[in-house]
Amino acid sequence: MRTGGITTHSTGSPSGFPHEPTLPHRGSTSSGTPPTCFAAEDERADGRLGQELFRWRVLRAYRECCAVCHLRHSELLDAAHILPDRHPKGEPIVPNGLAMCKLHHAAFDSHFLGVRPDLSIELRRDILDETDGPMLRYGLQGFHGKLLHAPRTRGLRPSVDFLAERFELFRKAG
Repeated sequence: MRTGGITTHSTGSPSGFPHEPTLPHRGSTSSGTPPTCFAAEDERADGRLGQELFRWRVLRAYRECCAVCHLRHSELLDAAHILPDRHPKGEPIVPNGLAMCKLHHAAFDSHFLGVRPDLSIELRRDILDETDGPMLRYGLQGFHGKLLHAPRTRGLRPSVDFLAERFELFRKAG
């Protein structure tokens, strides 16, 4: 089906979204249109392909909301990989992604913050024991033991296997 010059599928796509454009135009996540996924435009020096489309799909699945703190400013949201690109299973698919604000994404990538397979958030012991200002107290420590917000659609939820593998990395780092 063609709508507005964009080809769509009437059945579900691999990302789990029905009617997903196959040749989308560039746009922000707040516009509801996916970014271009042409390899020539989306290829970066580090070889990562499809990252704009991955971000769009993940933020859409999480309704443009940080899975940790529920921040809804898309300019401050990232699509964090559960298993990184360089991992054999680190594909840019929604079940390998978490919508996170920049603070929580950095904390997740630095292994300050981990997510258990049951979606509970855990912070490293040294981070929990640290005394600092309100950003540490409310921005990180306050989420220890809370549940991660996840999409309701089963196919868009984080992979339990990916979370288990990533949580082991978090435990070893702390």
